[in-house]
Amino acid sequence: MTVDAQDQAVETPTSKGGDLESDPADKTPLLTSALRAIDTLTVPAALANHQVEYDGENFLKKNFKELPRVYGLNTLPGHRVSETVAPSDLVKFQFNLIANHRLGSGPYLDDKTARAVTYAKLFAATSGHTLISKSMYEGMLRAATSPAFRPHIPQHASYSAGDVIPAAHWAQDLLDWGKNEEKKDPQLLPGEGMADRKSTRLNSSHLVIS
Repeated sequence: MTVDAQDQAVETPTSKGGDLESDPADKTPLLTSALRAIDTLTVPAALANHQVEYDGENFLKKNFKELPRVYGLNTLPGHRVSETVAPSDLVKFQFNLIANHRLGSGPYLDDKTARAVTYAKLFAATSGHTLISKSMYEGMLRAATSPAFRPHIPQHASYSAGDVIPAAHWAQDLLDWGKNEEKKDPQLLPGEGMADRKSTRLNSSHLVIS
């Protein structure tokens, strides 16, 4: 979470749970075990057992008497960062962030590489300090183990840091998967659309954990 310099620093959401360095079952480095799990549609225990604190409004009220300007939560992105989003539009803004950055078309990443994006997102979320909520994280876990979740991510749509456009495709496909497979209306908390597009960099079709 990025807060304007003039505002005091506050605690950001953290994650709790298993050892991030290894899978407790076999002491294999977490990233290695996650990559192995892609083929079997399983999730390493260290990822599956993690707990995420962010719950939207309750977290924000706990940490802020008055919500400051937080990039991507209540400000527009990029060069329009000086423009503030109205409190009543915070959730709608997150959906718009994803939709407006979902540019480009095929050719797409192959299925295994696209599935790796989900594992990379899980890995990034467990590091804490993101605005991925508990419910979103749990949905990501279910999607990672679902044969029906096959995100269509363009191979050649990297832009800027390389993450926002490919990740927007991933995020929208995650929301659509939840609606189609779990019969749940898409839900995003303030800041969560930005978080879904960030944390994992996708550049030139190569996966990089950041």
